[in-house]
Amino acid sequence: MALRDGRSLRPLAFFVLRQTSMPDFDRRSLEYERGGPQTDVPPVVPPDPAAESDRWVALEDPAEVESGTVPGIVRLDEARVGKSSFSEATACLIDDDGRRALREMLARPNRWVCKIQVAFRDLSAVSFGSGLLIGDRFVLTAAHVLMEPVRGSDGRFERAADAAAVVVIPGLNGRGRRLIGAQASDTMPFGWTHGTAFRASRVFRMAMRASGSQPRDLDYALIQLATPIGAARFAVLGNAPLGFWGYPAHGGQTRIRPKAANTLKGVKVNAVGYPLDKCTDRPEGRTITEDEYNACRTADLGSVPWYSFDRIVSVGSGPFAALELNNDAAPGMSGGPVWLRWQTVRNLIGVLHACDPVKSEDSPFVGAIAARITDAVKRYLDAWMAEGA
Repeated sequence: MALRDGRSLRPLAFFVLRQTSMPDFDRRSLEYERGGPQTDVPPVVPPDPAAESDRWVALEDPAEVESGTVPGIVRLDEARVGKSSFSEATACLIDDDGRRALREMLARPNRWVCKIQVAFRDLSAVSFGSGLLIGDRFVLTAAHVLMEPVRGSDGRFERAADAAAVVVIPGLNGRGRRLIGAQASDTMPFGWTHGTAFRASRVFRMAMRASGSQPRDLDYALIQLATPIGAARFAVLGNAPLGFWGYPAHGGQTRIRPKAANTLKGVKVNAVGYPLDKCTDRPEGRTITEDEYNACRTADLGSVPWYSFDRIVSVGSGPFAALELNNDAAPGMSGGPVWLRWQTVRNLIGVLHACDPVKSEDSPFVGAIAARITDAVKRYLDAWMAEGA
């Protein structure tokens, strides 16, 4: 298994409706994120108090920000939105694709994996990512899905833009579009909702605002939803509640329990998300071709969650750290969950950040990078959910 996209880290969020190509990390930003040499990287300076980095960021009604996008990618106007280039969609090209389409989308925990669509008011851009329902009205995702570095025509960083509106679709299953007389409920069995606010690490927001850097150790965020969809009951579930990851009564033996760093290296984990290089549940076992990509409807790209099952290559230590994985990943999977399974219990241990094809004597092949859920991160998430926006 090998990536063939060069030497840069590739963010796994995915954008359309923009004139410039998807921004890449460079070697200097990688060193910055790892705490290495920073001579060529703009220093992170404390923001003006008015910036209020440590707060909830309010979100608007998505219909007022980007009309036509509701209810999410399933109903996007293909002619108006169009597609990004094939090279952008396959930015993390994989020689031996080990991903598989997630099935049984009504089952736990699959139904809690969310498709995320983000609109940026002043960028004429729509971003796609992934997430996981971890509370009645809270979705865990990557912070960089909700913030976008804005660059000038010369490629230089100018500022950071916050998401204006967010659509969340739990359990999106694009296979339903192939049914005769398909209805919205065939693809969105639990409907959709939108975010009212999001919150990310203060240090991540400061770094993004100062230089456009996206520290991988801190790339996690919470979206607060307009409705407590986790408590909602659905006929397709026999009138049972949707539930969420870690819920005692309807959590399906799932938990968020940080694991010690020395117990994780070499362990096989699942990395899950909605990749934009797949047309519903096809093709499996290989990379999509350019002809297949061009023939696929916009609404079908990234409309089914896929997972990769592989080993953890390295584990960062400290209160905030990252996981380097041998798992395959692609644009659109940013914010997706990384979990391990021991017997009947699944434990959430990370949030997908980027793919990294860099290989050296000191750094073996890494297919994906995730922000590790440590005790410190867990405390922040618990506090944010208790506080609410």
